[in-house]
Amino acid sequence: MTATVLHFGPDDCKRVLVLRSVGYSVDLCLSISEFRSVIQQRADADAVLVTERPGRKRQEVVTLTREYSHAGLVLFDSSYDGAVEGEFDFVVPPQMPPEDWLQKIADVIERSWALKVQSTAIREQSAQLKKDSEMVRLQSMLERQKSATARARAEGLIEDIRKKADSREEG
Repeated sequence: MTATVLHFGPDDCKRVLVLRSVGYSVDLCLSISEFRSVIQQRADADAVLVTERPGRKRQEVVTLTREYSHAGLVLFDSSYDGAVEGEFDFVVPPQMPPEDWLQKIADVIERSWALKVQSTAIREQSAQLKKDSEMVRLQSMLERQKSATARARAEGLIEDIRKKADSREEG
């Protein structure tokens, strides 16, 4: 299975070429509007790689990714700017050899796939529970209707008995 990767930001280090050479399908996005469009269409992406410096654009990429996708987030850090710990699944430090960051990205993608499988299983379980709940609700409604009918019938019988008893007492 070929992994789909979205790359946001300038590719000054030619990482897209490296990623493609090892078999990844890579969409390169250079603007926020382009990224927004691509992430909405490719919500099934396996990873989002970011080379943008800290700021509004980088934060928006993180927000859009978390909003539309289960993709792992990887930052190619061009400096030691202290990326927010929980913001990215992996931060590639400057000067890390390609074979090392390729392996770390593969690990992030593997975790992303596992999350997708879990998510699918949870959605399927949720759909089944919803069906089961609907069935129980319908059965409960039928039982309430039966109970109301039986109660009305019993109340009618009791009323008939009272009327007969009252008519005997009067007569």
